[in-house]
Amino acid sequence: MAVKVVFFEDDFELGALFKESMDASGFLTVPCVDLRSKELLDADIAIGDYRNEIVPFRALEAICKKNKIPLIAISGGDMDYHPQMRKPFLMEDLQGLIFKILRDSPPRIRNDKAQGKRTSDSDPESESEGGFFKDVVGFFKNKG
Repeated sequence: MAVKVVFFEDDFELGALFKESMDASGFLTVPCVDLRSKELLDADIAIGDYRNEIVPFRALEAICKKNKIPLIAISGGDMDYHPQMRKPFLMEDLQGLIFKILRDSPPRIRNDKAQGKRTSDSDPESESEGGFFKDVVGFFKNKG
């Protein structure tokens, strides 16, 4: 299962390039312009343009904090938020930061849309698809 990345970027051309590049690298990338989006609550991680003129970064930060969704700030200028990536950046660097944050973050409980159940990435008995890290761990268990 791919890592689901929801991103908030007010430059739509840059957003399209971002999505194309991330999807090509195996991420499930969802552009968002509404903080009430269900996609945000189902995300593994969120990325927000710090100077976004459509969605205020601090409002996104509050929702992510409340729902324990890891958040990365991106911007071409100075930011007082960490973790962050300053534009321009290499997609490989952003992807490395995403994996580091997900590796270091506690598992989240999120809604499983398909079954209407609450599931946890850390619950091996869960009937949901589980998430990226469950897939990685399963892959290495099966190899050994």
